[in-house]
Amino acid sequence: MLDLFCCAGGVSEGFRRAGGTSFGVDSESQPEFVARFGETWFHKGDALDRQAVRGLVRKLRPIAIWASPPCEASSTATFGSGHNSGAPRLIAQTRDLLEELGLP
Repeated sequence: MLDLFCCAGGVSEGFRRAGGTSFGVDSESQPEFVARFGETWFHKGDALDRQAVRGLVRKLRPIAIWASPPCEASSTATFGSGHNSGAPRLIAQTRDLLEELGLP
């Protein structure tokens, strides 16, 4: 599985426990992910970089992709009143990328 926006790898850990292998992508270093899976299973980079993600899909041939983009800007479950307008809006971009890739 390709785990986009993987953070520390909670989803990847669940997939691992179910018998699978996961490769994580995140824009920030994730020492907990690397400690759990190893550096060869982590890529520090933009999970929405179409060229890079397509390259990973060709190289890794995952059976599925999991994507958990930050969603604070779209959530009504925020502190204070209303949406967090300063947060990035990445859900639509992520959906478009996933549809392009054609994997579950």
